[in-house]
Amino acid sequence: MLNHEWFNIKRSRSMTGAVLITGGARRLGAAIARAVAGAGYIPVIHANRSAAEANALAAELGGHAILADLSDPAAPEKLIAEAIAKAGPLFGLVNNASRFEFDQAGSVTADAITAHAGPNLTAPVLLTRHFAASLTLPHGVVINMLDQKLANLNPDFFSYTLSKAALAAATEMFAMALAPKIRVCGIAPGISVPSPNQTQEKFEKAWRANPLQRGSTPEDIASAALFILKTPSITGTTLFIDGGEHLTRRSRDVGML
Repeated sequence: MLNHEWFNIKRSRSMTGAVLITGGARRLGAAIARAVAGAGYIPVIHANRSAAEANALAAELGGHAILADLSDPAAPEKLIAEAIAKAGPLFGLVNNASRFEFDQAGSVTADAITAHAGPNLTAPVLLTRHFAASLTLPHGVVINMLDQKLANLNPDFFSYTLSKAALAAATEMFAMALAPKIRVCGIAPGISVPSPNQTQEKFEKAWRANPLQRGSTPEDIASAALFILKTPSITGTTLFIDGGEHLTRRSRDVGML
C-alpha cells in the first residue's frame, strides 16, 4: 500500500473515532470488532483471560488491545481512560462481555447473583457513565448486548437472566438520560454460537428451533451493531436478532433442547 493511501485511511479512521468492544477477542465480540474495523472505526478490543487472541486480533485489524477484569468495580473507569489514551476519542462502546453460568430458581445463591451482576450489569453501567463523561466527539453510541430470552422468560440461567433484565432497564434509562448527545440501544441475540459443553448436534437443533428455522450468526449480530452505530435516529430500543425465537414460549432455555 502506498504511504499516502495508508495516511488517508488512518486519517479517515481517526476522524470517525474509536469503538471499545468488551469481550472483543472471541466469538461475537470478535465479529463485532471485525465489522467495526471494516466500517472505518478504530477497534479497541477488551479481554480478560484471552490476551493472546486480543493482541492477535488487534494486530490484524490495526486496533488496540486492553486487558481488564470487569468484576473489579475500579476497572471501567481505567478501561475508558486507557482506550482513549491508546486510540483517541471514543465514538462507541459495545458492552459485549458477559458471564453465563447455569443455575435455576431452586439453586440460585447470593454468590451467583453477585458474580453475574459484576460483569453483566455493574461494569456496563459504569463503563457507560465514564464513556459519557469522557466523550469529546459531538455524538456517541452505546450498545448493550442483551438476550432474546428477556422477551421469552424461563427459569434457566436464573442469575444471568436477572443481570440482563437489569441491563435492559439501564439501557432505556441511559437513553433518556444521555440524549441528545449519546444514543443507547440493545441487541438481543438468539442462540448464535455453541455454549460450553453443548454438542454441535444440540447446537444445530436449538439454532433452528425458531419461526425462521435459522438462528443468528456472529455476522448478523455484527451487522446489527453497525446499523445502530450508523443510524442517528435510533435510541432506547433493542433489536432482536434471533430468527424469531423471542416469539416462542418455552418452559426451558432454548439451549437445553
